[in-house]
Amino acid sequence: MSDDKEDKDNDYEFARETLYDMICKGRDGVEEMLEVAKASEHPRAYEVLAKLMKDTADVSGQLMNLHQQKKNIKYISQRETNNLKMQNYAMQRL
Repeated sequence: MSDDKEDKDNDYEFARETLYDMICKGRDGVEEMLEVAKASEHPRAYEVLAKLMKDTADVSGQLMNLHQQKKNIKYISQRETNNLKMQNYAMQRL
């Protein structure tokens, strides 16, 4: 495996793990903040809860975008490989 591909794979796994960790902590935070909001009935507590819920959902979307980006990179890489093979074949035919 080339160093570049290995770096990309390591970066993908690191980013994925980081996003998962953020989502898990965000979910825990939402549950805790919900209890605080219910207990205090303070408008600011509900505002913080709503923001935390939105941020957690945004990170979930980033995780899905990460998967799409990896898929796009694989597609582009495969297309480039196919182009090189066709060029090599064409050069051999000359």
